[in-house]
Amino acid sequence: MNPVSIEILKCDGMFAVLVDSIISVNHILWATGLNLFFFGVIVAWFYHTFNVCKEKGMLVRVGE
Repeated sequence: MNPVSIEILKCDGMFAVLVDSIISVNHILWATGLNLFFFGVIVAWFYHTFNVCKEKGMLVRVGE
């Protein structure tokens, strides 16, 4: 590899951890923010789907 491509690879998060033992706070914050965002989307989707199923009477009672 030429030196330019090595510098480009050092921007990658996992490569920097393995080779240089550097943990990027920026990557950690982005990952945490994306995880929280997608978790919120999934929770909202679940509540919406649950309410639609309740209104249509599609919930199944198990164990009665």
